[in-house]
Amino acid sequence: MEMWINLGIEKTKDVDAITEAYHEKLKLVHPEEKPEEFMALRTEYEEALAFAKECDDEQEREKTPIDLWLEKVGEIYGEFSRRTDLSQWRELFKDDVCRSLDSRTDARNALLGFAMKKNALPQDVWCLFDEEFSIKENREELYEIFPRDYIDECVISGMDNPPAVPYELFDENTTGDPDCYFELHYKARNEMRDGDLDSAEQTIADIEKTGIIHPYTRALYARLYMNRKDFDKALEIANELCEKYDSDDEIIYLRAGIFFNSGRYEEAMPDLEKLREMEHGQSRYIYAQCCTMTGRLTEAKDMLALLVHEYPFEQSLRQTFEDTCKKLIDQYDEKLADGTITVREMIDYAWSCLQSDDYDKSKELAQKIEPETVEDKCDLYNLCSKLYNSSDDAEKSLEYAKLWEEAVAQLPEADSEDGKDRKNKLYDIYYVQANSLAKLERYEEALEMTERSLEASDKRASECHDLRRIIFRRVYRDYEKALHEAELMTQVKPGSWPFFILGCEQYELGMLQSAFNSFGESIEYTRDLECYVYRIRILCDAEQYDGANEIIKYLEENGVEGDVLEYCNARVLEGEGKKEEALAKYLSIVENMEKNQNSMFFPYEIYYRAAELAEDKSYEERLELVEKGLEHRDNCYDLLYLKTTLLENLDRPKEAIETYDKINLEYPGRYSFPIGYANNYYDLREYEKALEYYRLRCETNESAGVCDMIGLCLLYLGRYDEAKESFERSIELDENYVRAYTNLGFAYEYKFCFEEAVEAHRRASELNDRLDENARRRYVNRNLAKALARVGRYDEAAQAYRKNLEMFGSNEDARYEIEVFIEAARLSEATERITEHKEKERISEIQYLLMMADVYRLQGNHKLYYKTISKLPVDSSFRYERLGRYERHRGNFKKAMEYYGKVEEMNPEQLDMFDDRLVCMGRLGMTEEREKCFARFLEVMKERRWGKEEEALYVTKYALCYIAAGYPEKAKPYIDQALEMPLCEHCRYPKCKDAYLALAEYYEAVGEYDKAVETCAEANRFALDEYDFVYIADRIRKEHKKELKKENRK
Repeated sequence: MEMWINLGIEKTKDVDAITEAYHEKLKLVHPEEKPEEFMALRTEYEEALAFAKECDDEQEREKTPIDLWLEKVGEIYGEFSRRTDLSQWRELFKDDVCRSLDSRTDARNALLGFAMKKNALPQDVWCLFDEEFSIKENREELYEIFPRDYIDECVISGMDNPPAVPYELFDENTTGDPDCYFELHYKARNEMRDGDLDSAEQTIADIEKTGIIHPYTRALYARLYMNRKDFDKALEIANELCEKYDSDDEIIYLRAGIFFNSGRYEEAMPDLEKLREMEHGQSRYIYAQCCTMTGRLTEAKDMLALLVHEYPFEQSLRQTFEDTCKKLIDQYDEKLADGTITVREMIDYAWSCLQSDDYDKSKELAQKIEPETVEDKCDLYNLCSKLYNSSDDAEKSLEYAKLWEEAVAQLPEADSEDGKDRKNKLYDIYYVQANSLAKLERYEEALEMTERSLEASDKRASECHDLRRIIFRRVYRDYEKALHEAELMTQVKPGSWPFFILGCEQYELGMLQSAFNSFGESIEYTRDLECYVYRIRILCDAEQYDGANEIIKYLEENGVEGDVLEYCNARVLEGEGKKEEALAKYLSIVENMEKNQNSMFFPYEIYYRAAELAEDKSYEERLELVEKGLEHRDNCYDLLYLKTTLLENLDRPKEAIETYDKINLEYPGRYSFPIGYANNYYDLREYEKALEYYRLRCETNESAGVCDMIGLCLLYLGRYDEAKESFERSIELDENYVRAYTNLGFAYEYKFCFEEAVEAHRRASELNDRLDENARRRYVNRNLAKALARVGRYDEAAQAYRKNLEMFGSNEDARYEIEVFIEAARLSEATERITEHKEKERISEIQYLLMMADVYRLQGNHKLYYKTISKLPVDSSFRYERLGRYERHRGNFKKAMEYYGKVEEMNPEQLDMFDDRLVCMGRLGMTEEREKCFARFLEVMKERRWGKEEEALYVTKYALCYIAAGYPEKAKPYIDQALEMPLCEHCRYPKCKDAYLALAEYYEAVGEYDKAVETCAEANRFALDEYDFVYIADRIRKEHKKELKKENRK
């Protein structure tokens, strides 16, 4: 190892020898004069001591058979001649620990554990490990034991690829451990890459001190001279090496690099041609550059097109390719102008325009080409199929691809490479057809065509698998199949893009560790910024913010700045709980994106993060951010789910359901949202559907809350006994669940079992009192008060409202307390409460006047009633509505109409005025106006959203207006329905007062006056405060005196 060389001794576990060597070296390195060298020496000394201690610790432990076997592994590894001798390893694998089923797996794991530190092995030795222990076959099991990166990038890679420093080139007399050579070799390469040439020269000198001979040491000197621009010295060494090692691709590549960097492009070409035959990947860019410099632009363009396809993230490569296309186009422009261009050149001309994204010019040129041979037809149809595919004319693309297939079938057998390549293009033809079929939404045919392409050749296998992945993901939403296709992409053509795609698929499925590794694999090919940002996302998702900060620091050190880095920092700040700082960064990025000042990765997520954190903004503003995010990616789960929440908060249940549907369409089988669907259908009053989803939730997670909601749905569906059972089940699950007792009280009320309702509401009130102050609900005592009033227990009802007033301080409860005494016709007590609450500012001036007016009306003091109502503000619709009713009761219908006109001006949709106006219009003979007013009433009722809790009011409004409009027979079904249905939740009467009012007016309208009077009398027995019944009975007695006498005689 390097530390032993620097200490000047052989590797040893002798602490005294190590210390002595350290003190000798210390004489040459003074801490104050050479602090950096001193620190390096001190570090090496400590590492050597640690090595010695580790050896002692291992010896102290009792050795197992595996330990003894590992010592043999170390002995073979430690001697160069034995390390490279397969027979030595085979003999080692005959040991009992490798043959026994009980210890074989332990031996494998021990060997791989050893190789984590000492892994400089020839490729054939790695392959022998696989042969012996089936490592590739068991890689998934090994991922659970060892780091995935180690298994993939060291072990499997060692089997699939020769080492960077070939073992076969070591001098045949090499002895000892070559690990030091490898370590120093890579160190020298890294130092040259970093521009530290003096350190690299010293490191190469250290390599020579090891005594290990390898031609790559001389190659390092050649590389050093090349970096110093001493090309003659560099070339002298490279020529010497190429003469002796003419089949080593790295040595040939070194000489080609020297020629290239010294501007001797023609001389570089023979070496580069040879490297192409050897399929040497790194030399291809230099080859393209040399072609460009020597005027071979078509060859340069073709090679660059291949590289751009393999490395789509490399912007500099893309720019070089575009520049080359432009140069070629300029050349062809001149040839076209002087008429010297050939058919072959015209085809390449059109290709160059296509590759420069100039589709119109490419089409124009293609239309001018007249193919002279079947070969020309093949190349032209190839061009056109891809040209129209790129310009989104899938029909034409498919048409040309089929012509291309027919032309290929007509080609004769060829001897040249170009001819063979043209003949064997079926894989490409089928892929283009598949792509066009997919764009035409003929997905099954597209998948079938990708299979045909794969059967024809694996040359476009990666593209085929990618197209299949896209179809499975976007069309069939089969994410597991999409993931499988991405995995196949990395297997058939490992590279930056396939691993990036695999990482994206894994990330979408929540496979964070796998995705993190895949993006790491992608970075190994091309250090693309998006892969680093994805890794930061993953670390933040996993709450590993220190790791995220390390990557951010690395990006900063490498010059990354701007909004991409701001996003990364915002993610970390958000994770650390600094949400305001994070939000400020997200909103700043959003502002820049909307000004087109930046180009961000996954902008949809930035909108999501901003909308999620912007809790101080309104729901509408946050929803706007969500919608903008969905413009960038309409199936982003996080955005869609946040959208449902915001829509629910905005009381837009229909849109929320549509959004849940969208999520389930995009992610079938992954999410169900029974509560989300149930709550929104409940808000839409679609109780059957809501009931279905609540019950679905109960199948997997029965709870008191869900059983309570099931009861409410059943209640509003008129299934009162089932509702009662569901509320009781809710109470069984949670005997302290206040709302279930409240709703059980409603179930009894709907069944007109008011005494039972009182007991249920009383239990709810008792439980509510025990809750923490912030958890108490004000509706509990109000419901109890209402139930008490319905059974005539007015004092207790008033006390319940008073209690609520003291607990919550709500002025509404003061008003309700007053209304109880008014409804009980206990007017003096009502007056006392009105005065008290007015003095304590619990009721407004308008409420005070309205309530006092009601008291005066019930006392029969019409003068004071009128005087009090007249004190209401002139801009209050209550003033004119009450005055209109007053004048109507006095028979002043024309005056009443004036007041109702005022009400309409202020509130054209106020329901209370419609029946009164219709009555007045009828009395005044305003037939046409009455019909228009009634039509307007029907429109308002259709637009108004009514809940089950107010359905009786809804039905009686229809009845009253049908009667007032002159259609009493149409009113009767509504009246019958109202008399049977549950009372409105705001109502404190034991029967529907408005239903009786409608029934009395119906009897009057059809001439059954005695029944009308009897109905009024019955209503007055439970609605003590309702003046309308007194008014109707008096009016009938006055206006229909004769008819009543006849009825009485009968």
